[in-house]
Amino acid sequence: MAESKIDLLNKYLKSRFFGIDRVIDEICDKIKAWYFVPESMIRPQVINLWGMTGVGKTQIVRDIAEFLTKDLIQIDLGEYVGDSTKNLGYNFFEKYYGCSQKPVIILIDEFHIARTKDQNGAEVDRKGIRSLWHLLSDGLLYIDESHMSESIDWSAYLIESAMDDYQSTLKYFSTHKHVEPKNGDEDSKIIATKAENDLEYNKKRLTQTHKFFPRHLLGMVSRALGYNSSKELIKSLDDNFIQACNSIQDRLENMNVQPKLDFTKALIFISGNLDQLYTGSDNFDPDVDLEILEAKAEEITVSDVKKDLTSRFRLEQIGRLGNNHIIYPVLNKESYYKIIQKDLNRLKQFYLEKQRLNLNFQDSAVEIVYKEGVFPNQGARSVLSTVGTLIESALANFYLAYKQMDEKVKDVQISFGLKEFIFKFGTETVTIPALLKIDELRKPVVNQRSVISAVHEAGHIVVSVLRLGIIPSRASVFVATSETSGIVEVLTIESKKSCETFATKKNYITVALAGSVSEKVVYGQKEASCGSYSDLKKATESAIDLISNYGYVDMITRTRNQEHFPVAVFRTVDHEKLMLDILKECEKDAKNLIKGNIPFLKSLSDCLLSKTTVYKNDITKVMENHGVKCAIMKDYIKTYRQLPTHNFHEML
Repeated sequence: MAESKIDLLNKYLKSRFFGIDRVIDEICDKIKAWYFVPESMIRPQVINLWGMTGVGKTQIVRDIAEFLTKDLIQIDLGEYVGDSTKNLGYNFFEKYYGCSQKPVIILIDEFHIARTKDQNGAEVDRKGIRSLWHLLSDGLLYIDESHMSESIDWSAYLIESAMDDYQSTLKYFSTHKHVEPKNGDEDSKIIATKAENDLEYNKKRLTQTHKFFPRHLLGMVSRALGYNSSKELIKSLDDNFIQACNSIQDRLENMNVQPKLDFTKALIFISGNLDQLYTGSDNFDPDVDLEILEAKAEEITVSDVKKDLTSRFRLEQIGRLGNNHIIYPVLNKESYYKIIQKDLNRLKQFYLEKQRLNLNFQDSAVEIVYKEGVFPNQGARSVLSTVGTLIESALANFYLAYKQMDEKVKDVQISFGLKEFIFKFGTETVTIPALLKIDELRKPVVNQRSVISAVHEAGHIVVSVLRLGIIPSRASVFVATSETSGIVEVLTIESKKSCETFATKKNYITVALAGSVSEKVVYGQKEASCGSYSDLKKATESAIDLISNYGYVDMITRTRNQEHFPVAVFRTVDHEKLMLDILKECEKDAKNLIKGNIPFLKSLSDCLLSKTTVYKNDITKVMENHGVKCAIMKDYIKTYRQLPTHNFHEML
């Protein structure tokens, strides 16, 4: 059986985009009906693409349109939010009139920007995109005649005002034109010159009266009202502007059917960034564990997407998006390497064709691009820009040096040393210094700050292992971000199959306080650093949540849901005192754990100081050396199965 066009599209897209095979399969499966039997459609097919920035949502739609040779209409909703004068419906009538009733592809980009509900839930009137919701639900776009009439009235008013200005200026000019300036007095000359300039300006404006007519209405009005072309409308406006405006008004009033465009055969892609659904989307640390981010992203469901959208849009608007929601994954390490290699192959092909040089990039050259360019919350864009700033600039400098040498060897091996690119060809070697921005920050160095940070981060690890039973996936005191002096990644909830309890919530507070406590145990209360602000803030917020939102008290209190409305009102207590009691209890627990495991803490600190990054297997080895084992977490399934099996009446 021969491969269909969609099967070929699937292979083509997978050769261009890495790490999103599942997304490509979903898209190709959903567009088959639209591509093969568009005549069966009575409404447009809507496919929603949600993900973090830089994962290829916009580009994949462009590639689909190009491969299938379909017309593409790309709309950036950000333009209609920033400019209150723009109207989506008018834009379609002006630019895409010829696409009506055709199986075109429409990309509505930056959808998340055009929210119709603000952060407080109040409605935001987006007049410029009102027609969008008709387009999504039934594929039809209508002209708003009332707004057109207002524009036409305003245009007529402008031309009448211009005519009055012209007559006034002409009269003023005739009065002052022949006034001779007195000796040393330039005022009369200036007045005459100004009058002459005003007259010429208004004469020039009135020679093309159609320019008083709103430009965005020219094409639309000409089509909607039966003119053969916009040129015919312009000619009628220039011949007699006021009369033409009146004629247009009459046509509008006598129209029996409201003008419309038909996009029922269209394939509509909605593209938007829902960053807050992705763990780590607000983390600008380039060394964040991609496996964790990837695993968290896989747990995002359509229900999560719709819940997030309800904070931005009204329910009836979300309903018009349909149920075809495709959620992009987080790009993993392998995908980033493929993206880098593909761009390097592009450079290799260019230099082979244009300069007859055969470039061979070694693993070290690829690795430095990864280290300098990967910011997981920015997708492929930052990586590709790094190829430009690091590799392409180094290649240009090398080529200038190569042309001045007698060496005719065309095979060039490219690697990276400590701070420079190394080009080897034949018996020659050329080194090009590289200006590194990120990797330099990761170099291990022992100083006051790094030692204190090592003790601090080691404290987090000790308590995470002994209280939570979780070995952190990554820890470092040499981070490529100025926001913090170190980092320990501890999963808050490993998966949606796990459940946070009051006990685990308190244990996380203990972990948050452990860094500061560790410093105080080792260096003393007064010599501890002042760098625990974020930890203390996190611990305090968690303690407040336990009391205010989760009902963690011996007596029932007033609890609130996520919208901060009271759920139940019973007896109230002193929340601040309860919060302080929780924090003191957790701090005491952390102190006891740290004091009882000083050798383990010291070994972890040494490990952190010796390596750029410490991973789970490194921590595991230190644990084995000290005979430390993870705390055993509560087995709720086992407890449940041990319940007695009495029937209902026996239990009563």
